[in-house]
Amino acid sequence: MSLMSIKVKEHFWQLLTLGVSGLMFLVWAYHIPFNNAPDELMRYQIPQFIFKHGKLPTGYDKEVIYDLGNWSYGFFAQFLGSILSSFYMAIMSLFKNSDHALLFAARLASVTFGIIAVWFTGKSIEIVTKSKKMAVMGMFFLAFLPQFTFLSSYVNNDITAVAGVSIIIYSLLKANLKSWTIKTSILLSIGFIICGLGYLNSYGFILMGGIFFVISHIMDYRSGKITAKQVRINIITAIILTCLVVIPFYIRNYLLYNDFLGMKTFTNEYLKWIAAGGQVLLRAYPGNLIDLLTDLNYLRSVFHSFVGQFGYMSVIMDDLYYRFYLYTGIIGTLGFVLRFIYEKQKRVLDLGKILLICSIFLSCLITISLHIYYSLTHDYQPQGRYIMAIVVPLIIVVTYGFQYIVKNYIVYQKEKIVVAVLCLLFLYVNYNIYITYIV
Repeated sequence: MSLMSIKVKEHFWQLLTLGVSGLMFLVWAYHIPFNNAPDELMRYQIPQFIFKHGKLPTGYDKEVIYDLGNWSYGFFAQFLGSILSSFYMAIMSLFKNSDHALLFAARLASVTFGIIAVWFTGKSIEIVTKSKKMAVMGMFFLAFLPQFTFLSSYVNNDITAVAGVSIIIYSLLKANLKSWTIKTSILLSIGFIICGLGYLNSYGFILMGGIFFVISHIMDYRSGKITAKQVRINIITAIILTCLVVIPFYIRNYLLYNDFLGMKTFTNEYLKWIAAGGQVLLRAYPGNLIDLLTDLNYLRSVFHSFVGQFGYMSVIMDDLYYRFYLYTGIIGTLGFVLRFIYEKQKRVLDLGKILLICSIFLSCLITISLHIYYSLTHDYQPQGRYIMAIVVPLIIVVTYGFQYIVKNYIVYQKEKIVVAVLCLLFLYVNYNIYITYIV
């Protein structure tokens, strides 16, 4: 039996889950009407330009400027999703050149990043739970969370960030389990690259992942797990690889606009629009932090659009669906808390694990804080997609908790049955949402 056959057999159910997930993403991507999703028209302008002209646009190119606000995503350095979309468009154009075919091809970038996120989240869960069955369940939960499926099916950068975060977290977990290797260091840098060229709201994971990367190397060296030479090679390789790919895009931004991130230029163009008599389109939240955090409409809207809210936030699902995902999350989180309380005598929380947990927690906190800050100071957008980067650690926590519930409150020998039922339930609910709200 070949090595490939052994690997396929070992990961059969995870690969099958990946295939089912990808198929569902493709079905959604094919049937969602164009621009029936947040910002798709503006996002799609970028890969269209690259496909047509074979180069990156600037924010001043008319083809990538939106009709309102002088807005253009060409001012930002996060081009990874658009470059991949234009690549798929080029391949599709060899066979079919219709508007829908090219749009579907562009959406394949989101399908790709969705599949990446599902796979690496599953591998992270396998490390945490030491169970391939629970990994499959977590993969189903993530893939068929309606908002995640939606993001994996239209042109957007949010799903790119989620994919990058999934790789970062897997790299951190794997390194914490066995120590850093050159392979894990390169994988981490790939996560950094995807986030760095994906979406700004995932930068907290780059920051805290980088801090953990350096500190854990120092800890591993002091404990004798790796040599000083390995530390140097790993860190230098990760830094050079990340910088070689990411930094040129930001240098380009600085040379074009004297603005590394592009946000200042984006805002200045919008202010010119207002000065010329244009409509005010961006409004900050009319209150302070306490007002925002106690605003039930804000909290409800963020929760709904984190679970699933379609169109331009106009298609809200029946409340039954939101309760289903809420109760599932609560049960899993409760199991996580119970596990933390009752298994603390068996658990060894060394300094490395504490650092890992703190790094991931602070990454999530930074992501949420950036969203809140932007809502309070620039533009009030109560949309769950802006904090979607936290979905990966959230799914890991919920699945870890479910494992405890199954083990202690359900006959553990029937774990396979429980996992199979839950997986089919996630798929069934997602399919019902698709036929009710998407087609």
